[in-house]
Amino acid sequence: MVFQEPMTSLNPVIRAGAQIEEAIRAHQPQLRANEAKRRTIEALRRAAVPEPEIRAEQFPHQLSGGLRQRVMIAMALAAAADRRRADNRARRHGARTNPGSAGPPPP
Repeated sequence: MVFQEPMTSLNPVIRAGAQIEEAIRAHQPQLRANEAKRRTIEALRRAAVPEPEIRAEQFPHQLSGGLRQRVMIAMALAAAADRRRADNRARRHGARTNPGSAGPPPP
């Protein structure tokens, strides 16, 4: 969920990119710093943030209201990508996708 006023969720003394990296590493603590940074820039790009490399180094007060919302969207996209990967990995290993079904999975 992305709220109307993202400054209630963004820390004003931490750069926007660092906050997204923090969210990514909360879901995947084993990631190296350079991979977390790459995913941060990619999430900003997916959220249509112009010049994501520059915006990642800015503090929230240096961004417009719309860009702050996009930072929050990027944070959500980065976390959602981790969940999708986990879901796909589980399906590859035969996990059920229909919890209401009974009996063993088909051969």
